[in-house]
Amino acid sequence: MRKAITYFSVLMLCLLIIPIVGEGQDSSPTTHEINVRNYSFSPAEIQIDIGDIVVFKWEDGSLQHNVEEVSNSKKTSYDSGFRSGDPENGPTQWTLPSTYTQENITLFYICGPHVVSHNMRGKIIVGSGSEEIDGGGGKLGMILAIFLVTGVIIFAMIAYLQKQKKSA
Repeated sequence: MRKAITYFSVLMLCLLIIPIVGEGQDSSPTTHEINVRNYSFSPAEIQIDIGDIVVFKWEDGSLQHNVEEVSNSKKTSYDSGFRSGDPENGPTQWTLPSTYTQENITLFYICGPHVVSHNMRGKIIVGSGSEEIDGGGGKLGMILAIFLVTGVIIFAMIAYLQKQKKSA
């Protein structure tokens, strides 16, 4: 009898836990649209979950646009990564390859023909995103600058103290 009660208790516990554990878990990705019109991406910045789908939709029939990945928010030319191809008129669409949305990363992109003249750029934050790579040296550049300034100050102090010692 005790064994039957134990099995029954375990079975009831499993029946209660299984719906709770599975609740709210949707394995299908969400599709996000970024509209390409006039001289902008709309929205210019989006945050998506890992595995989601991003579709760029050209709505402008008179202007030629494209989508090109850049390494940071200041770059003005394609360096590597995803690229929709040569600029083209709308209406058309292009889907970001899913390989770019499989990890926590921040993706920066531009419209090649209009980034300089109209600052046409955008950002996709996948999951928790990633730190931006600064073309100007970033944290390492800042650390080196601090060491350089500190070294100059120390050198100047030593030179001053030696001068004071000689005059004494």
